[in-house]
Amino acid sequence: GDRQRRQAIRLLRLAQVVAGTVGPEPGGVRCAGADAAQLRLGIDRALSPREREVLALLAHGLTDREIAARLGISRRTATTHSGHVLSKLKLPNRAAAASLAVKAGLA
Repeated sequence: GDRQRRQAIRLLRLAQVVAGTVGPEPGGVRCAGADAAQLRLGIDRALSPREREVLALLAHGLTDREIAARLGISRRTATTHSGHVLSKLKLPNRAAAASLAVKAGLA
């Protein structure tokens, strides 16, 4: 419901702070309070199971072509999933996604 959506947004904001893609708001969430379980919860709520697989592979530095081969999908589909991961988590690039995945214990 609405409460879960607000919590997911808060956790994703926390993930963004931890990933270094945005700064903490004054008096707001501090990255020191983030733990892997909180980050995973936000990721789990934001991404589909396939997108979580892609995020974990991004954390290992795989290209879209390598992700496609690993998952048995087309390169274009892998590229689409990678784009959805970045968009849904509001991350600027694959490096930020990889950093977040590592901090969340997904890689």
